[in-house]
Amino acid sequence: MVKNTLVFGIILLFIVSAVSPMVFGYNFNISDVKEQKPINSSYSNPPEEEWNKTFGGIYDDIGTSVQQTGDGGYIITGETYSYGAGDGDFWLIKTDANGIMQWNKTFGGYEEDRGWSVQQTNDEGYIIAGVTDSYGAGSTDVWLIKTDANGIMQWNKT
Repeated sequence: MVKNTLVFGIILLFIVSAVSPMVFGYNFNISDVKEQKPINSSYSNPPEEEWNKTFGGIYDDIGTSVQQTGDGGYIITGETYSYGAGDGDFWLIKTDANGIMQWNKTFGGYEEDRGWSVQQTNDEGYIIAGVTDSYGAGSTDVWLIKTDANGIMQWNKT
């Protein structure tokens, strides 16, 4: 039964491919495909790299969010296993406009805590959102941390 269905399907495929050009009035050939040039010429001329920096220690350190700050530098958040109190902590890194680290802070307890997003606030401080396994009501809870302009925690909520 399965063999008969398979043979019927193959025969039907050949019939459809033979009849399609007659029905639709067009027979497709691979020679009809023309090379398409990219709309954006930057594909052929990528921008020059201005600089790149790496941050981290001997264990896994992960950046998950970056924003340019009002002073032209950058604020980065993520998770560090190289530094901090436990098995992964929020990591907040502030750089200047050239990517040179000005300071960094870790936040967390003995369990895994992960910073996912960071924004600069109107008072020049930072707000970090992520998750915590160290604090809160359950095994994993949302964690919101507010810092001042130097990365010193002002408050936190789970």
